Amino acid sequence: MSDVFINLPDLIGRLESDSLVQRFIRHYKLVDYEETEPGKQMYSEHGTDITEEIWAQATEMRRNFSITYVLDPINWVIALEARLNQPGTEKSVSNITVRRDYPGRLPFGLMPDADLSGFMVGRLIKKSKRTQNGITSHLMEFFDNHLSITIGFDEPHNHFSFLRIDAIDPDDLIRLRFHDGLDAQKANLVDDVSACFEQWQKANPVRLWRQRMLEGDSIFNETNLRLTDEEINVFFANIQQAVKKRSPKQIVNALKKTINNINRLNRKHGYFIETKEREELAPFLQNVLHATGLQFEKDFDVTLEWRDW
Repeated sequence: MSDVFINLPDLIGRLESDSLVQRFIRHYKLVDYEETEPGKQMYSEHGTDITEEIWAQATEMRRNFSITYVLDPINWVIALEARLNQPGTEKSVSNITVRRDYPGRLPFGLMPDADLSGFMVGRLIKKSKRTQNGITSHLMEFFDNHLSITIGFDEPHNHFSFLRIDAIDPDDLIRLRFHDGLDAQKANLVDDVSACFEQWQKANPVRLWRQRMLEGDSIFNETNLRLTDEEINVFFANIQQAVKKRSPKQIVNALKKTINNINRLNRKHGYFIETKEREELAPFLQNVLHATGLQFEKDFDVTLEWRDW
């Protein structure tokens, strides 16, 4: 097999020293490429206040945990990245991105000049669209054989723009399995959760937070506690309705809506959910879902997908 026909998905998960990875690097003359100063400039342009100390820590973490190989970083004829990261062990290929001018054979039957608007591989996870510098690009992300596959194509001809292949994190695989299996969980649901309301009210973390406010914790105030408490009570009502409708998806959507609303409250009212509060609120919300009869794989945090606290 010629190096030029190395199948890109075959590289994902292989160790940095693996002969196939080394053949690929040699063939495309990849070089180490550090973006320290351009990266710092990017932070500045986006209004992020980043100190020298923070930047040094970020650079050190990147040096310890990942290496990025880029082909032809001066002319950018081809930008091909193979990020290798696996802390504490020999690094393995976690993702590869190839762009329009990639000279090798594209996997999954992709053709650079074909209309990719109808392209499918595995299961479609999400679609999105963005416009930048007057060019409208479409993104489609798929899940196939433990890989996340993202393709981009540009209007008006919908021709290939870029391909990114990622090894899916084990936690993400658990999340995908959970969502894929929701319909089958209908049989697990209890008939009614109204008997749980009193127990839920007693376990509501807002009760603990109010006590800490009375003891002098200044991150809380009457407004952020009242609004959070109201949101949690709406959550209880939505969960009850979803259980009556025998709908696992509506149960999960009720959780998603509540977390998104609490995210907004937290941002608007002084970021009052810190580590301790997160460790109280996230398990509480998950326990409410447990009470509906939904089942979860060990150590799966169903709230993690949406919360930013």
